[in-house]
Amino acid sequence: MKRIFYALVIALAAFTSCQKDPIEEGGFTRKSPWTMIGAIGGSSWNKDFEMKTNGDWHAIFNVTVTASDEFKFRKDNDWKENLGAGPADTKTTVNAGQKFSLTAGGGNIKIAAGKYDMYIAPVNQIAYIIKAGSKFTHADEGKPVIGGDLSGEYNASLSPSEKKANIAYQINVYSFADSDGDGWG
Repeated sequence: MKRIFYALVIALAAFTSCQKDPIEEGGFTRKSPWTMIGAIGGSSWNKDFEMKTNGDWHAIFNVTVTASDEFKFRKDNDWKENLGAGPADTKTTVNAGQKFSLTAGGGNIKIAAGKYDMYIAPVNQIAYIIKAGSKFTHADEGKPVIGGDLSGEYNASLSPSEKKANIAYQINVYSFADSDGDGWG
């Protein structure tokens, strides 16, 4: 009987240690260089709110937003690198749960009053703001695109404006038959 009791205690301890804090779910355990700043939470653009990162995404959790609040995101508590929505010197209202584009130096972001978790992927310049405590299901969208678009066929008649970065690549592959049997073409 003691063995069953000890096995149950060990199993319960293992289960409890595997439970994740909602804030750390998805690996958001490291301090991010990105912060949220704005006329939000009683501050008047004079306080940076710390974010956490999992590497690709940077997030802030359980943010209470009022109807008059507006905000942006900035790196290293400095305006040199900041992300907003839409053109500079504007206010863009975004919808909860929908992806929106971030703009370098863009305008202030507004959202309906509520409590939210906010996720930004600065490399891809996209963001999601979702109801606080909701499961974040867009992790893959934050991964940087490496290598660009390599699909399609070579077309020698492409104009420079149709080429990505005005560069065209062509790979020629030659194959030679081994005519004398020495292993070389």
